[in-house]
Amino acid sequence: MKKLLPLLFAMITANALAQQARRPEDPYTLKAISIGPEFSMPAKTDFKYGVGASGQVEYPFTDLVSFTGSIAYTRYYYKVSSNEFGAVGPSIVIPVKVGAKFFLDPDIHCDIETGVALETNYTKRKSFAVSFLIGYTIPLEKNPGGVDIGLKFEDWGKERMRAVGLRVAYRLGWK
Repeated sequence: MKKLLPLLFAMITANALAQQARRPEDPYTLKAISIGPEFSMPAKTDFKYGVGASGQVEYPFTDLVSFTGSIAYTRYYYKVSSNEFGAVGPSIVIPVKVGAKFFLDPDIHCDIETGVALETNYTKRKSFAVSFLIGYTIPLEKNPGGVDIGLKFEDWGKERMRAVGLRVAYRLGWK
């Protein structure tokens, strides 16, 4: 909880500052693409943290809901970097998901996505992936998108992994 308070404070401050900037387009009706870095903190696994990048496309199908598709590339680093056979490199995972984005406000949204997480090295396992994100878009003056900041929870099956992460992305929208 102590870690969430600074994030909440930053979101409220950004909202207050963004009230001065005029949003050029209604974000509900825009097609959009966003790309940016992701940081993950897995729980109850052999991994210490994860770093990567993700991209997401949005296509509106009602006034407040958009269809989403996303792909990410994440490197998860082990807590112990060597074993009896030598050094252990990071595990590389590529989650591919589809879902929906629900706008609660022009700047606040929730994303729910499901798909598959593909490991590309060592075991080459595939896991069912579910993610939930609550995000805030800081509007930019001349761009119908903005900077999208989100707190994400991911679950890759009972035995695989659960992680909480931060996604910061540049969002570009068009009609």
